[in-house]
Amino acid sequence: MKSFKFISIAFLLTVMLNNSWAQAPKMPMDETKTKFLYSDVIQTPGLPADLFNRCIENFINKFYVNPTEATSTRDKESGQIICKHRFKIYNVDKDGKLDMTKASNIINYVLTINFKDGRYKFTLTDFNVKAASALPLEKWINDPLHDAHLKQIDEFAKDLIKQLKKAMLQPAAVKKEEW
Repeated sequence: MKSFKFISIAFLLTVMLNNSWAQAPKMPMDETKTKFLYSDVIQTPGLPADLFNRCIENFINKFYVNPTEATSTRDKESGQIICKHRFKIYNVDKDGKLDMTKASNIINYVLTINFKDGRYKFTLTDFNVKAASALPLEKWINDPLHDAHLKQIDEFAKDLIKQLKKAMLQPAAVKKEEW
């Protein structure tokens, strides 16, 4: 009887641990709770908008393989840069590890960066599956089959934001032309 209780407790603990590992991350949503939205306003008193523009251009040129294709808007005067790009997500094998041999889906997203003197704002949103018709990822929220996919998307978003914030602290040098 004691061994039955021990086996039952061990089984329950295993199930609980596996379920907690496989759970989807709590991804930030907009105020209507209908879209994933990563956004922040960073205050940097005293830094001019043209410095932010150089930092953002430097970030885009390093982060994206084809920066011209990734950016749909680069408007220095209005202080707005919009990137529309994509990344791959992968399936998880039966052991819970990413199967990097074949992409599961391609995820489109939009990164908008606005900048003014003393502050900049980034917004990362409009995540959807690249297909014949766009499938918003928010439909995956309560589907346990997509928890691993949502985790990959959350990790990608957090990494992009981390790299953007780091790039904003490292302004590109201004090259002076000699005539």
